Amino acid sequence: MKAGYSDHTKLDQADVWDLGYRYYLDSQSNAQHPYDLIPFLNHASWVEGAYDNHNLGDAYQLGGRFVTQSDWVLEASYSYLDPDHGASDDAWSIGLGKYLAQGTLLRFNYGNNGDADSYRLGLEHLLPVAGSEGLLLKASVTNVDPDYGDNVWVYDLGGDYFFDRSWSVGADLNWNDQSDDFGWGLSSSYWFNDQANVKLSYGDAENSPGYAWRIQGSLRF
Repeated sequence: MKAGYSDHTKLDQADVWDLGYRYYLDSQSNAQHPYDLIPFLNHASWVEGAYDNHNLGDAYQLGGRFVTQSDWVLEASYSYLDPDHGASDDAWSIGLGKYLAQGTLLRFNYGNNGDADSYRLGLEHLLPVAGSEGLLLKASVTNVDPDYGDNVWVYDLGGDYFFDRSWSVGADLNWNDQSDDFGWGLSSSYWFNDQANVKLSYGDAENSPGYAWRIQGSLRF
C-alpha cells in the first residue's frame, strides 16, 4: 500500500494526491535482498490499483504483472481519466519482457492514450559493488507517435545505489529530441523496517522554470 503527494514550484494546479495498493501473488519476505529490490529480484507477480486526485480531475488505474516459470514477463495496465471539465478519456498499455539473469530485465512496452501511441524499450541490471548492496542501472528509449505532430524520442539513463538493505539514493538523466532539453532527477528511499518506507524525489529540466518534487510513503504487508 502506498500514498503520495507531488507538486511543481512553477506550474499552477500541478499538485497531485495518490493512493495505491499492490497485491503480490507470492510472499515477498526475503532476508537476502535490499527491501526495495525484493520484488525485482524475486521475479514477483502482482495485481494493483491506484487512485489519483488533482485540481483538474481524477484518475483510476488497474494493472498487473505476471512472471512465468521460464522468466518471461507479461504486463498490462488501464487508466480511466475523469476531468472536472470536458470528456473522460482512457489509456492502456501492454508489455513483454524477459529476465536474462536474476538481476537483469529487458522489456518492451506499448501504450495508447487515444491521441498517441508510445513504444518503450528498457533495461534494468543490478551491478554488484563491493561494500554495498549494489547499483541498479536503468536505461530506456521511448518513441511517442502522436496522431497530429512529429514523433518524439526520449532517452533515459539512471541508477540507484544501495548502501545497505534499507537506504538507497538515485539519480537519472533524460533527453527529449523535440525540445532538445535535458532533464534530471534525484531521489532517496529509506526503509525503517521490512514494512515501512518513505521516498523523496526531485525533478528538474534545463529549459523549464521551477522543479517538481514528490514524497511517498509505503507499507508492505
